Amino acid sequence: MLGWLSFRYLSTADLYSAFQNADLADQVRLRAGGKTLFITGLAAEEEQEKDYAQLLVSEVLSHALEAECVYAVFHPHEGLPPGDRGASSGGRASSAGMGGPLEADLRAPVVLLQNLETTIQEPLSRNPRVLAAIRRGHQRLETALTGLYPGNLVLTLSADVIHHRLLG
Repeated sequence: MLGWLSFRYLSTADLYSAFQNADLADQVRLRAGGKTLFITGLAAEEEQEKDYAQLLVSEVLSHALEAECVYAVFHPHEGLPPGDRGASSGGRASSAGMGGPLEADLRAPVVLLQNLETTIQEPLSRNPRVLAAIRRGHQRLETALTGLYPGNLVLTLSADVIHHRLLG
């Protein structure tokens, strides 16, 4: 298995039972105003060429947009081991407070198409150092956009995934 992600969709009436914290549920209810994607866990293999966690998060966020979710929250389940609680950069979001859940408004996402690898010619397109530099640059761009659009989702769609979906 390369990775997993646990999530569910919540109505505003289900927020308290999901968070088990009235203040946190009220804060999310005020921001969300509709169907919420609730992510409770994420773990993925780390590989130099592929960021599987990013692919998982991007897929789930894409499905959430199709399901007309207006808000997303990453709030790790307390019973998970420390290595299985971290969120990836697949969809960048901001934290409402220190140690709080990661939250993102899905009504106006900033979408990036990650396709630079498709424009680089051989032999550089297979060079691990070149691919690592591209990945680091993309992560810095996502972080900068998160700072520019606080609270909004910055969603990366991989050209590889789009290509496979179109053919499949």
